[in-house]
Amino acid sequence: MNCEEVFRHFTNEIYEPLKHRMLFALEVYFQNHKRVLAKAFRNSLEQTFEKVKLMQQEGNKHALGYISYSMLRTELANGRATYLIEAMDKTWFMDLHTCRDTYNAAWAFRYLDEWETELSKHAKKYGGRIGLDDIQRMKLHVAVHVHQYIIALARFSITEEWLDEIQYAHEMQLEDVFEVRIGEYLDHSEVAINGMCVSKIPL
Repeated sequence: MNCEEVFRHFTNEIYEPLKHRMLFALEVYFQNHKRVLAKAFRNSLEQTFEKVKLMQQEGNKHALGYISYSMLRTELANGRATYLIEAMDKTWFMDLHTCRDTYNAAWAFRYLDEWETELSKHAKKYGGRIGLDDIQRMKLHVAVHVHQYIIALARFSITEEWLDEIQYAHEMQLEDVFEVRIGEYLDHSEVAINGMCVSKIPL
């Protein structure tokens, strides 16, 4: 087989079946554990809110307009499922008063890591024609599918009622329109609060 035929065979016989099996296992895990996962996700938000509150009290942070959770491909490539959390004012990424934290999404991306290991084992049967670089590219491509579960978790976790409680509990100043967004670093992101922004009245 030439290179094109090798990749076509690998894709049809190995890549796709293992991908579907991996995503099915992730779906089952998510549905069975999403309430526990939601609690941990809300905890990560609360920790960020607390940092923002302290910065606002010190006069180092304007009203909060955005919280962004960003998937970091460089981290994934190194086997770490770390999302960067950034809390920003209405100027978004132009906010000069940095407030950052991290969220560990290993609960989801461990399935991707296991899938990568399986792919690597099967790739050896192709006489070196499918290398580690190829497997790495496949992993980062499929990461987008796993990332969708982080978006789904955020939408399941965050409600307007919960945000109201947290805002007043932490005495934060929010912009009239506040968004929690999930995406890739400095790239496309989606609003995670029930698919819409939440209008707030600053304290």
